[in-house]
Amino acid sequence: MIDANGDYRPQRQRQLEYHEVRGLRYAVHCWPGEGAETFLLLHGYGDCAPTFAPLVDALPRHWDIVAPDWRGFGDSEWTKTGYWFPDYLADLDTLLELKCPSHRVNLIGHSMGGNVAAFYAGIRPERVRRLALLEGFGLPDTRPADAADRYAKWLGQVRESRPRRVYESVEQIAGSLRRKYPELTPALVMFLARHWSCREAAGWVLKSDPSHQWINPVLYRRNEAITCWQRITAPVLIISGANSPFAKGGIEFAAHLTSSGDGEAVHEQLPDVGHMFHLQAPQLLADKLAHFFEEPP
Repeated sequence: MIDANGDYRPQRQRQLEYHEVRGLRYAVHCWPGEGAETFLLLHGYGDCAPTFAPLVDALPRHWDIVAPDWRGFGDSEWTKTGYWFPDYLADLDTLLELKCPSHRVNLIGHSMGGNVAAFYAGIRPERVRRLALLEGFGLPDTRPADAADRYAKWLGQVRESRPRRVYESVEQIAGSLRRKYPELTPALVMFLARHWSCREAAGWVLKSDPSHQWINPVLYRRNEAITCWQRITAPVLIISGANSPFAKGGIEFAAHLTSSGDGEAVHEQLPDVGHMFHLQAPQLLADKLAHFFEEPP
């Protein structure tokens, strides 16, 4: 809802919990519902769980929703040694044992969160009831010939701490986000800016560990990812935005699942939206998700 000041105000009450997850203090945001199913919302790179609020407001009220801030993002603790993709898988596995140890879960992942969800659904297929990927279709393949240069660059980055950019105001952060996401309304951009930042003595800073921006020295081998995806047994809904630079990835991802002969995959493209369509068209996305997750098995 947009209030009198032009700001977005969530309608559904959010509860914040803190849990120790593999030695880190994890922020876990919950929108309790009376339904028997648990739905995990997994945010993308640089984002945080509270910005799912417009989507949560549009989803069925009885859904019991859990959304963590990944390590190094939002209000979750930072690491001291960098960030490695397998850690997100282990964090998710631990969170499921904490929040829903006795039943399969429904995973909804956006961007990086979708990549984690897709891997996990193939590695632990018995834990996932249904899977929705919001432009979380893996990364471009890397070349073995690039390994030495990537390691050299990474070694240079870890020698020096990456400084945090300090902003004069949250409005300045919003201005930067407006240039990056011109498809979003001013109210949603300000909503993002407030949740992505916090005030410190020197000014406003982003709530994201700067070391996330280090290059990953470990090569991404897409063929290995595909072997994980092809072990998915849960039904999969793949959603992309028509105006997103990642839109074509959904078609390729669906083809990998279909060729495996196990998981059932449906691909849908939302019209007139970009990569952040969970903010840009939350009601349209919520309708697609509700239809998929609530249809009979």
